[in-house]
Amino acid sequence: MFKCLIQKEQGAALIAVAGATLLLIGVTFGLIVLLQNANQKIIEYRSYQKALNLADAGVDHVTWLLKTKSFPESYMNQIMEIDFGSEGRC
Repeated sequence: MFKCLIQKEQGAALIAVAGATLLLIGVTFGLIVLLQNANQKIIEYRSYQKALNLADAGVDHVTWLLKTKSFPESYMNQIMEIDFGSEGRC
């Protein structure tokens, strides 16, 4: 009697394991995509913050120059190039 029941269920475990494996692969793939998107957003935010800090420093420097009246008239006729090392030139 038990042999008959066992023979009818052959392959059921294989189907269950295959389904669980596919489910885990899907969840893993979803997590990988989620983490890659989060990492990209962090990189974009850091770049934005660097640009914002650089612009703010420039505004502060010009404001200081104007307040201290140390803004040379030759500034208006010169092209200035600032080297920020690994960040590039401006």
